[in-house]
Amino acid sequence: MDFDFAEHQDNLIRKLYTNVQNTAEIRKVIFAAKLPFTLINPELVLDPFQLSVAMTKALYNMKEGSMMTRSFQTEILYCLSPNKNITEALTSFGSKENDSTFILIGEKQAFVQLEHQIQGKEVPLSEVSQFSKEDTIKQMYQIPNDELQNSTLLKSIVSRISSKEFATG
Repeated sequence: MDFDFAEHQDNLIRKLYTNVQNTAEIRKVIFAAKLPFTLINPELVLDPFQLSVAMTKALYNMKEGSMMTRSFQTEILYCLSPNKNITEALTSFGSKENDSTFILIGEKQAFVQLEHQIQGKEVPLSEVSQFSKEDTIKQMYQIPNDELQNSTLLKSIVSRISSKEFATG
């Protein structure tokens, strides 16, 4: 049976939450019930397109049987990272227990088990740049200011995400 990218992408949700009072509880529910979700730190996400690239790459890795992590959810975090260090990717890009803002990515069908437990406000994902920290992003992706004279920050990020396998380290 062929792997259908469209079917998998259509089955995924991406939501941005702010003023969340119970992130630690949500994390525990996800881990304990093994729900198909990942929580992402929005400080390192400049644009929804950055998420789309990482999600597509994670789906491709899943299809090809070349995932570097044990689950699709952690593979998204790994794909967001500019380097090959899995632990660093999970630590840097994953949401922490005391975070009040996070991006939730997961399966639509399973979302009904979680959505009413989130004590926070959903805001449009298109507003993610309001929570981004550009200086931290530049440092994470090692993007020098002179590079941005010839490229946008988003293009530089996507370039690093896309070419990680070909980079050293």
